[in-house]
Amino acid sequence: MAKKKQQKTKVDAIAFANGERYEPSKVKLIKPKVPFEWEVEHHGRNIHVMSCKAPSVPKFEQWILLLSDVHIDNPGCHKPTLTRLLKQAVARKAAIFSNGDLLDLMQGKGDPRSNKSALKVFRSALLSEHYFDSVIDSTADYLCSSECDYAGTNFIALGDGNHETGFQSRREVDCNAHLARAIKSRCVSSVSAGGYHGYLRVKVQIGTSGYQNLIFTMKHHHGSGGGGLSGGTLDARRVFTYVNADLAVMGHNHASNTVGLATEVLSSTNGQYTIKNKFVEFVRIGTLKDEWHASGWAVERGAGTGPAPICQKWVRLFVDYEYEDKQKDEDGNTTRLRRTHPRINWEVTDAR
Repeated sequence: MAKKKQQKTKVDAIAFANGERYEPSKVKLIKPKVPFEWEVEHHGRNIHVMSCKAPSVPKFEQWILLLSDVHIDNPGCHKPTLTRLLKQAVARKAAIFSNGDLLDLMQGKGDPRSNKSALKVFRSALLSEHYFDSVIDSTADYLCSSECDYAGTNFIALGDGNHETGFQSRREVDCNAHLARAIKSRCVSSVSAGGYHGYLRVKVQIGTSGYQNLIFTMKHHHGSGGGGLSGGTLDARRVFTYVNADLAVMGHNHASNTVGLATEVLSSTNGQYTIKNKFVEFVRIGTLKDEWHASGWAVERGAGTGPAPICQKWVRLFVDYEYEDKQKDEDGNTTRLRRTHPRINWEVTDAR
């Protein structure tokens, strides 16, 4: 007698997150549409290492979308811009890095800034007696939905901001750890909860045989204090007095700017020592929270600075070559350059 086939019970990740029985072999996680050309390792909460391959140097390109101060559960979050940027990130196979305050978490009980009336108009789903759970679930549902092309698969780290740490100090919950778990219960993702500051290191393997690794280092810190008229640009020189990185990024004050600087490095080749200038860059990422209205906290305290720009930042990594003098004329002017070794380069642009 033929055995009856056991009927398979389909339990999707969202249903499991809502309390249904957990059957690990039957949870259907959303996978990236196209396999990524990078992998991520997490060394604690504040060190993240991303590995890429560049079999063809001229064609190599890796995008990183930097998010900061999104305040996704706040009625002022500019959701259309966020959705557009997340879709672009998916199309570019970009890694998405959050530098803090992805969550707002201001409408909980006991927060003097809470305004439940705003939620009645903009975020009725958050008017729940389980406010924190509603924020986490609705955010993970959105990031792992077709609305943003399942961008949750592209996230690599969720850094803490003052909104997450403030909620944690009052409620004793690790907000980003909960969000990372919620994303992973819905889609295949390398995302991990990050710290208030830390490093992202990108290793690019050159050639098919992997004979050389190029290194790009980014320092991230959510930020502190206000920006004033300078928009926080004065922090650029201060940061590079203690940071050894190619790029340093901050948020917190909702300003958007980039500052290029130079630092000295001692270089040696075949026993010959030279002092070279190294280009480094400081970036304020911006915000997606529009709070410049007829009245309110931002308007009352921001008369001298005006509204914050609604934007984030793209980082495009690529590989080019160093050049050195090969031939000079009688006056010492370079007439011919010689291509030497490959180097990793980058450019930062506004994501709007």
